[in-house]
Amino acid sequence: VVMLNFSSQLITKCQGFSPAQERQMVYSLVNTLTQLPGVRRVCFFILGDQPQSFAGALYLPGDFMPNLDLIEN
Repeated sequence: VVMLNFSSQLITKCQGFSPAQERQMVYSLVNTLTQLPGVRRVCFFILGDQPQSFAGALYLPGDFMPNLDLIEN
């Protein structure tokens, strides 16, 4: 599991994101990082705590596994 810990500025930067934009941002990170050897899941943190959401649409507590359906071929 990779644990990403961001500053509170990420929440500020994500305000106004549509649900699709928030999902795309999260899974861009998850899908990229899970391509590294030994990485199967990703967790998100803001200043050491798991946020409820970055922009209000995607529930973030817990682990994320890759979603390859979001990748264009």
